[in-house]
Amino acid sequence: MAKAVGIDLGTTFSAVAYIDEDGKPKIIRNRDGDNITPSVINFDENGEPLVGRLAKEMSAEHADSTVMFVKRNIGNPEWTFPVGPVGNEEYYNAEILSSMILKRLKEDAESMLGEEIKDVVITVPAYFGDAQRLATSQAGTIAGFNVLKIINEPTAAALAYATDTGKNETVLVFDLGGGTFDVTIMKIEGKDVRVLATRGDKNLGGFDWDNKLMEYLHGVILSEDRIDIYEQEHGMNRLRKAAESAKIALSDKQTTPVNVDLGGGKRKKINITREKFNELTESLNNSTIDTALFTLGDVKLDNDAKLSWQDIDKTILVGGSTRMPIIRELIEKNAGKKPSTELHPDEVVAMGAALQAAIILAEEKRTDLTADVVRGLPPAPKDVCSHSLGTSAVRGENHDPYNAVVMPCNTEVPGKTSEVFYTTVDNQSSVEVDVNEGEGEDLNYVTRIGGGRMKLTPRPKSSPLEIVFEYDQNQIIRVNVYDKVDNKHLGEIQIDRKANMNDEQVAKLTTMMSETTVN
Repeated sequence: MAKAVGIDLGTTFSAVAYIDEDGKPKIIRNRDGDNITPSVINFDENGEPLVGRLAKEMSAEHADSTVMFVKRNIGNPEWTFPVGPVGNEEYYNAEILSSMILKRLKEDAESMLGEEIKDVVITVPAYFGDAQRLATSQAGTIAGFNVLKIINEPTAAALAYATDTGKNETVLVFDLGGGTFDVTIMKIEGKDVRVLATRGDKNLGGFDWDNKLMEYLHGVILSEDRIDIYEQEHGMNRLRKAAESAKIALSDKQTTPVNVDLGGGKRKKINITREKFNELTESLNNSTIDTALFTLGDVKLDNDAKLSWQDIDKTILVGGSTRMPIIRELIEKNAGKKPSTELHPDEVVAMGAALQAAIILAEEKRTDLTADVVRGLPPAPKDVCSHSLGTSAVRGENHDPYNAVVMPCNTEVPGKTSEVFYTTVDNQSSVEVDVNEGEGEDLNYVTRIGGGRMKLTPRPKSSPLEIVFEYDQNQIIRVNVYDKVDNKHLGEIQIDRKANMNDEQVAKLTTMMSETTVN
């Protein structure tokens, strides 16, 4: 029988968990004895990858061969990282690099559990779109996993929380990690979790707080010492390491010294107060609260009023960056109550993913858990889509283009909805469907996922066609077309996703990764 794991594939740190024989989620320690693994890869002179703590320690002095914050670029076909000697580099995209991190986690889990692990649930930020979700799933496949599901990080955290407490509450999950940010509002009834609304920013996290402090330190050094540390080899990495250490220290102290290596044997100490740090990052801090307020406004109560902070029973903190005192202070100021600190912000997401994995294996009758433990598992959470789904259409005599929203954001998933469109010319023999993510009708402000063309039996102008859009359980998009005259299914449109690899490319990389040693 099978055992599955849940993985929190983080921007700065990753974690893996499983369900023990008593039905409890447990974090799996890595080969270094740590509960979390830095999402950092260093390549040696032969191009062999080293993942984790040692890779992070080497990053300051081996910047050119070390890659961090990969998650911010997953699903971005324009981004690659060069590996190997200049002039003979290989360029790895974020999916390949993420698969190396996942393979390291897989090997650690297998070593600690004493058996092969194939099945996995991987978490993503709630605000990830189709391209990022599919890319994450592809990374899991390349790493040698059978990806059971992609689940939202806040949903995973709430699942772990609900399973442990069994209360009836309306909760707000405030998930601020190293590189992404989500706010998700959920209704918890016993062990049932239902998502009401979600918003976020896939490019906001502790990395950006580090950047603000780096900018300040750089300015002080430039002004007082006439040294531009950014122009030095590895200078930016040394400054980032100093800024990150100072940020962490300021979570416990009011003042901390920042010791910066200026190069050439020179060092400089700059004292930073928590007050100064909060001042430097004020815009970032406020933006997180603004997102929370917008998310609250997305939920309509039975009397058609909007949800408010007063309707929230508990704010659950997830992600290492929620340790910053200013974040907790702003939440308390707005919510009128302290946020909950009962969950481990670095581990709870992986634990929730492990629960989801166990639920799926139990449904498929492939679990190694006892019948009593299976009966005690919670039901699968009910989630919502984080982006509206639409298509490019035309209207009026001038055939003016616009984005026709077919499925609004915060619609429960998996789910489907449809819209009837009409052919625009006589003897039209094909239909082309664009798939867009985003709000509103302006095509300039939505993301085009891709598109596809389907051949039709020639039909007259204004013939009705029903376009059915579907978000599957992973919030990956599918599109089907129906002839409304004959009520006939014409088929599924094969979306040409420019941002993602095709099946052949994934299969080739899966073989390559199976032959790659990840240390």
